Amino acid sequence: MAAQGGFAKEILGLQKKASKPSLLKMGAGCAAATQQKDLDLNNVRTVILNGGDMWWNLQNAKYEIPKVEPGQTSKNSLFSGALWIGGVTNGNLRIAAQTYRQSGNDYYPGALQTDGSASITASRCKFYDKIWKVTLAEIEEFQAQPDGNKTPIEAISSWPGTGNVAGTDGGAVTGEAKYLAPYYDYNGDGNYDPLDGDFPTFEQNNLKNIPDMMLYTIYNDKGNIHSETEGLPIGLELHTQSFAYSTNDEINNMTFYRTTIYNRSTETIDSCIFGQWVDADLGNYSDDYVECDVKRNLGICYNGDDNDEGILGYGLNPPSVGVNFFEGPRKIVGGDTTEIGLTKFVYYNNDFSITGNPSRPEHYWNYLNGRWKDGLQITYGGNGRGGTDTASFMFPGKTDPAGRADWTERIAGNNPGDRRFLQTAGTFSLLPGSKNQVTVAVVWARATTGGATGSFNLLKEASDKAYVLYKNNFNIVDGPRVPTLDVVELDKELILNITNYQTTEAYVDSSAGLCSNKTTYKFQGYQIFQLKKNSIPSNLYNLDEAIPVAQCDVLDGNGIIVNIVNDADLGSVKKIMVVGEDKGIRHSFKLSKDAFTKLSDQSLVNFQDYYFLLVAYAAATNCSSDATQYLAGRKMIDGSGIKVWTGTPHKPTPHEQGIVLNTAWGDGPEITRLEGIGNGANALSLTKESIEKAMLAPYYIPNPTYTRGNGPVMVKVVDPFKVPSADFELRLLDKSGSKVKSDTLTSDSTIWILTNMSTGKSDTGSTTIGNKDEKIFSNLGLSVTVFQVVGPGHPDDPTDDNNGFLSSSIEYSNPTNRWLPGIPDELAPLVAFNWIRAGNTGTPGFDKPYEHDFAVAEGSAKRAVDPRRQYNKIVDGTWAPYSLAARAVTPQPTYGPAWAASSGGYSTDNPLSDLKSIYFVITDDKTKWSRCVVIESGENPALTIGGAAKMTRRKSPSVGKDGKPDGTGNGMSWFPGYCINKETGERLNIMFAEDSSLPLENGTDMIWNPTSNLVSNSAGGMDYLMGGKHHIYVMGSKAFRASPTGPVLFNGPRYDECAAYTDLFDKIEANQSTTLNLRYVYSQAMWVSMTLTTPKTYLGDLNTNGGGIPCEVKININVKIPYASINQTAVDTVLNKGVPLYTFSTAGLAPTKGEKQAGKTALDMVSITPNPYYAYAGYEDPGNQLDSKVKIINLPTRCVVSIYSQSGFLIRRIRKDDNVKTYIDWNLKNDAGVPISSGVYLIHVYADGIGERVIKWFGIMRPADFDTF
Repeated sequence: MAAQGGFAKEILGLQKKASKPSLLKMGAGCAAATQQKDLDLNNVRTVILNGGDMWWNLQNAKYEIPKVEPGQTSKNSLFSGALWIGGVTNGNLRIAAQTYRQSGNDYYPGALQTDGSASITASRCKFYDKIWKVTLAEIEEFQAQPDGNKTPIEAISSWPGTGNVAGTDGGAVTGEAKYLAPYYDYNGDGNYDPLDGDFPTFEQNNLKNIPDMMLYTIYNDKGNIHSETEGLPIGLELHTQSFAYSTNDEINNMTFYRTTIYNRSTETIDSCIFGQWVDADLGNYSDDYVECDVKRNLGICYNGDDNDEGILGYGLNPPSVGVNFFEGPRKIVGGDTTEIGLTKFVYYNNDFSITGNPSRPEHYWNYLNGRWKDGLQITYGGNGRGGTDTASFMFPGKTDPAGRADWTERIAGNNPGDRRFLQTAGTFSLLPGSKNQVTVAVVWARATTGGATGSFNLLKEASDKAYVLYKNNFNIVDGPRVPTLDVVELDKELILNITNYQTTEAYVDSSAGLCSNKTTYKFQGYQIFQLKKNSIPSNLYNLDEAIPVAQCDVLDGNGIIVNIVNDADLGSVKKIMVVGEDKGIRHSFKLSKDAFTKLSDQSLVNFQDYYFLLVAYAAATNCSSDATQYLAGRKMIDGSGIKVWTGTPHKPTPHEQGIVLNTAWGDGPEITRLEGIGNGANALSLTKESIEKAMLAPYYIPNPTYTRGNGPVMVKVVDPFKVPSADFELRLLDKSGSKVKSDTLTSDSTIWILTNMSTGKSDTGSTTIGNKDEKIFSNLGLSVTVFQVVGPGHPDDPTDDNNGFLSSSIEYSNPTNRWLPGIPDELAPLVAFNWIRAGNTGTPGFDKPYEHDFAVAEGSAKRAVDPRRQYNKIVDGTWAPYSLAARAVTPQPTYGPAWAASSGGYSTDNPLSDLKSIYFVITDDKTKWSRCVVIESGENPALTIGGAAKMTRRKSPSVGKDGKPDGTGNGMSWFPGYCINKETGERLNIMFAEDSSLPLENGTDMIWNPTSNLVSNSAGGMDYLMGGKHHIYVMGSKAFRASPTGPVLFNGPRYDECAAYTDLFDKIEANQSTTLNLRYVYSQAMWVSMTLTTPKTYLGDLNTNGGGIPCEVKININVKIPYASINQTAVDTVLNKGVPLYTFSTAGLAPTKGEKQAGKTALDMVSITPNPYYAYAGYEDPGNQLDSKVKIINLPTRCVVSIYSQSGFLIRRIRKDDNVKTYIDWNLKNDAGVPISSGVYLIHVYADGIGERVIKWFGIMRPADFDTF
């Protein structure tokens, strides 16, 4: 139990009374109830007694909310509560009630005989002097045990499901009811026997509404005299179920109580009234007000001012607490069984007055009837006395059923005090053998602003939610169970890894809804919230208490989810529950910022605790009219209550007596592709060694290796402490059939298998590659994500808004000299610079290729090729897929860089689906230059050299790397750079263009040397110079077919110094099938760039006169490539039928443990914080005046910490042997538990095998503040 802040309050107005002999003869001689147990599942920890009372331990308030850790100071919102029941038989008052047991008891343990005597023996009372406590998790664990081999725990085996019907007890026939506590009768034999498979339930044989925690008590009012009220007994047997739920909403701050009341006597109790009595002490008990919301049947206790003072108090903006009277007795008149509902709300004070504590039977009876102790009716207004207008509900605020003026304690001017209130339902006739139920809920809310009543709206919303739960018979529709959140602590950094999630992500459930079919919920995603405190807030959407810091969800187009919720003032309103990123499921997240800090530097602080809540949620899949579209899980995967996770960042070096981490979160190993193709939406980066191999004949890397973290599958470090030194193989397996040719793998039938080649152990992915899902390997400190993507050319695919485009970048070896800005695309039509035809201009007909963006036919309509313009932003709009490049010719030139063919529109010879990721380099290293064809880009053959037509080969002599004719014919040159297909490992051919009609723009020299001149004005108008139109073309290496199923007409080569294209241009110039051969050439054009330099850049002939490449330029263009099998060449060894297969090693990523120098470095970091200590530290509990704490930090795994006074006297010795934490808390006490005095102390740390360190520390102790107790 948590420490109780303060002392037991004084209960005034009651005195010990001698028991009357006449009453003694009426009892059975039962002893008083002695048992108490905690209802402590959620954010509430409260005591339940088995004598009809609750919320106290017979001395102190025990309704602790929020629940705190043992030893911390608790705050309580209620002091005590019980049922009061009264009525009249033959003119005699019968009463059963309980308050504080100062005078005795009215209720005693046990079930009564059902023969009409309503009697019980003292031994049976003793037998029932118990509280049965069970959790849903325990029940589920029991259910999971195999039939015939059940081993129930005591809570299940002792459950009082069946009464002693025909047995005897000391010669007396017990004659108890057969069915007592509800249970599931597995074999239907009518007898509770866990060995038969029976187990506790909330209602008999109902499996759907078992609470997360349930306490059961059986008691009566006939076991002995009514020494509490001195009233005559009735003959009641009462069964109380106290229960609670663990959730991530307001229900987590609630507890519920259902009491079933049996009249075991033969007498009818007339004018019977049931009442729920509440002593509501909200924190500091001496300054409270009460109120009633009649419409909600809600009794409220709130603070009398905006600050609940003292160690017992909640402080500024205190909470409010309410008791909902949901269910009471029913009328039984003819066929009318209507529930009576709340009929009175009365309050009284803790004093001797006529409006104070009851002490005689008639006092209890008067309060039950809504009268003062002297029998006068309560009147409306003021303090409830002396008026002329009677009142059934005191202090109803604005909810008086008669519509009278507002009446509250504040309006009345009452002095705040120690209040009690009573909610009653009656009158009715309590018939012999009848059964009634009273159901109440305790709700609680706290706001961060608004003072004493600032939480009222939140409280009423909580009340409404509790009522809905009651009306649904406490059948909570449970979302997916919450998996484990592993927290890895690093220097100013936390890694949050979701593990044990397989059951969570398989969640599918149906529940009753508004649609004709039941609403089906399916797992959708996760949310991670940073919490302000180490407790679950009632409202996760209050940014003062919880801030979302991470989220992921299934990639299905369903990101934003909205529920219809109830607002206390506005009624039903829409509420956004989650804004999903819709990018697939991830299981690892890195956090380096504190979401709550107000400082400019938001970095996490080492050795400060941070709190997180993981939420798993589902989405409705088939009923959009259901108010609940978002359904969060409320339990952990093991069935326990949802929990808060704590992370404390710190330097890792002290672990393992000195550790060196050789990697960080998100890093990955180098990955080598052995077979297959595809990148799973990962941007690829080849290693330097692979690039060098690709530059050599045959210009192809059979097994390319990719740099760390940039491979075709995502292998990521998620725990740097656990990465082993091992070799791994990752292979894909398509179960739909053998893949031996270029064939995209089937998403829903392809799995992946990871094998640790060092151990031989293999693991399979959690799902097929059709679901983007990151699998965590906790023991390896790694995660793997393999996701099948939709490649370029599918703009309408719901899983990809980017049309297959991933990313692009340009990098200069000299970042200060960005000499190649290029010609960015412009969106306006009919402009020469609108050279990338991505977008929707021309919708719906797209019938003007010279003006409109490009489209393809789909049936009778047309669809834009790139409607969201993903491909006009590559390298700032200076590169594009060749197929989207403008290609119009005179008389309406657009000056585009593509061959017009016959249509001038989109060319199906170059579909976006043929795109591949490339690594393109411009360099002054001539050994890496590419031999290439030079293309004529002049618009008018009458002005070009040799009359060359646009997009044919230049008709000038070929040149060498020195820029001079080399005697090899016409139309060839050297491009100052190279390009590699990152998917296949092939070096690619490059061509470039120049406009030979522009000699002043270097258009005649057969050298790639664009200028900085974009346009010029002449007498004839504007001339488009475009830097001499030195366009760059990256050529692919695909098999060209005129139709998808037609024969291969041309096989595009990998880099061959453009030999194949030279042959085609030779034929073109010989007028041999000119159009067809041009089609062959440009069928291979994959990427194109319109280049331009900065004004101060002079490329010249790339050799002399100050010319040359100013600095190296590296360009990466990345697109999504689906995983597919590929034909293996004759020289390749087929290992996986051409299906993707990869290897990697983590040898360089594994940590170095037990590193002696690291251990010594860590020892040098040992310190104590704060130092000096001036009476307070941020680590201490601000609500506990006695809590003093400092941290000794950066400690090795094993060490001895000795604390000495300045004179050398040993004060405290603490031994540490813990590889998880690198600190210890010191409570500023010596070994005897006595607080130390102010002064200087020496902290000596000794670590065997490493060394020792001494720290001087100064602390000023604060005096204990007993005035606040």
